[in-house]
Amino acid sequence: MERIISGDKVSMPMTESFYTVDGQMIGYESGGVRKDFLTDHLGSITAEIDQNQNRTFETRYSAYGRNNWSTGTGCGFGWVGSFGYRETGLFHMSHYVRARHYSYVTGSWSTVDPLWPGQSAFGYVLGRATNRIDRFGLAPVPVNGLVRKVKVGGCGGVEFMTTWTLPLSEKRAGAVIQLVTITASCKKCDGSPCDIWEKGNYRRQYLEAWIVDGNGKFNEANKNMDFFAFGGAGGCTTGSLNWQGLVAFFPEYVIGPPDWRRSGEDHPAGKLWIVEPVSLQFFKKLGGIPNQKHTLTMTWNCCVKRPEYAAVGCFLNLCQDDKQYGGQKDPACYNDCTQRLT
Repeated sequence: MERIISGDKVSMPMTESFYTVDGQMIGYESGGVRKDFLTDHLGSITAEIDQNQNRTFETRYSAYGRNNWSTGTGCGFGWVGSFGYRETGLFHMSHYVRARHYSYVTGSWSTVDPLWPGQSAFGYVLGRATNRIDRFGLAPVPVNGLVRKVKVGGCGGVEFMTTWTLPLSEKRAGAVIQLVTITASCKKCDGSPCDIWEKGNYRRQYLEAWIVDGNGKFNEANKNMDFFAFGGAGGCTTGSLNWQGLVAFFPEYVIGPPDWRRSGEDHPAGKLWIVEPVSLQFFKKLGGIPNQKHTLTMTWNCCVKRPEYAAVGCFLNLCQDDKQYGGQKDPACYNDCTQRLT
């Protein structure tokens, strides 16, 4: 017995062979009979049609997966079934979604989100089930990033560039969104605060976004690049700077006014769409919190004869070699992640 998904054959005790296009199931074959799926906007299988155009199965679901009515016998994939939500027949674990189980009875996951506390422990798509799904039980969608050109200069100067890539199977429009938090402190050699920041301390937090079209292409003027640069605090200073980013792809999310505005050239984000200040309430609108973390810490001491400075970048979950992103491990990226730069 074989089950065929995306051209790969895996031995399983089943008699169906499923057909997919770009990761979405479009039909299956059982006992030599081919049937195709009709789906709604969520990817729920609302009907199965044989090769004579006869509807052998038809059904409808509520937004959270309760079966309202059905006729005939289906293949076991119903609500959001074309994206792999599989019905289990269990009451409080009614659907299996790769990473964990979901229950239409409570409208929530049956087990804690592996990304908690970055995501709600049990909540399903933050209550937006009429127009959102969670294909892997882990939404938002992961983003791959390659960190390039990490450079450090005298007395706190640092710059780096990151390029974003989505999984090859991701064809939905949406936005790559990053929550940036920058904290820094600086003192003159006599212990007084630096002139560049009030009281010698600096903190800034904002969201920045890159718009993605329905073909996985980036539409911004700077394409898929994120660039950060700090020119330094000046001579006779010592201090540190910490840059942290949390990034993810949000399918079907639309960027624009009034929540989002264009930043100016004097903003750390450059000419990107931004939200500043950021509130917890806004993440409810967004549908989640970006969860892939990467940081860069810069320290410097220009109060000695030979200036000492170092930048250590730990870009977790970004330097990947997963084939689904269309590439292999990038040595330059990994070097930037692990080496102390002086």
